Order: sequence, then structure tokens, then C-alpha cells
Amino acid sequence: MAIETHKLVYGGNMMILLSSGATKYPCAFSTSAKLSINTTSVDITSKDDGDWVSKKAVRFSWNASTDGLTNFAVTGNTNSVEDLFAFQKAKLPVNVVFSRVTGTKPFHTLDASYKYWSGTAIISNLEINVDDNAMSTYSVALEGVGELTIT
Repeated sequence: MAIETHKLVYGGNMMILLSSGATKYPCAFSTSAKLSINTTSVDITSKDDGDWVSKKAVRFSWNASTDGLTNFAVTGNTNSVEDLFAFQKAKLPVNVVFSRVTGTKPFHTLDASYKYWSGTAIISNLEINVDDNAMSTYSVALEGVGELTIT
């Protein structure tokens, strides 16, 4: 059986896209992105289990984050730090997509020819880091507020 290396995902092509409407835009100048899917369990251990703990999966949760180079008022179809702050201040959930993208920087768009994750989340943390003698960076953390799906 041949190894299908063409199906491997290159990290440089994956981004988090956000919106408060239908069209999702990437977080501008992203340098990394992360998606975590968690399972909450309850202990169902009884004397019958002996020395081993038994668990039952009961709920799921998810969160995502992205880091990037700090930017303000970027022109075009992208989410600047100002946009992220506006989403956070509004206290409303945003539409999130974790996907492969196509296009050129900073105008990437969702590449729907590949599988992608989508859901709704709130921005729980926005952090700006300004180290001396280095580019300023930002981090944004998102907490899922419902089901995460893969399409």
C-alpha cells in the first residue's frame, strides 16, 4: 500500500477565520493556530473495577487560539487586532472556522475543497505582546459555545 503523503496537511496552510456574519475572514498575519477538542468524563468506578478507575464520557468542549503579528486597521478581507477587540467588546459569539486557506496574504479565504472545523465561540482573551527589539505580537483565545462540526 502506498503512503498517501499528498493528503498530509501543511501547517502553513491552516488558519483560524472569524466573523460575526456569514463571510469569515482570517486573523491577519497569523503565525500559529491551535484547536483543542476536550471530553469531560465522570467517575463510574465501583468495587467491581478492582484497582482500576472507570470513566464515562459525558460532554465535549472545544477552544481555539491563534497568534500573529500585531496590526491595526488592515485594509481588505482580514481581521485586525481592532476587529478582534471589537468582537470581544461586543460580548457576542463569533463564527469560527479552523481550515486550510487559499489566496495570498493577507487576503486568504476558506479553501472549501478540504475538510474544515466550524463552530461558534466567544473571545475569552486578547493579548498584545511588545518585547523590546522585536515585532509586536498578539494572541487571541476562543472558547466554544456549542457544537464543533467538521465539514
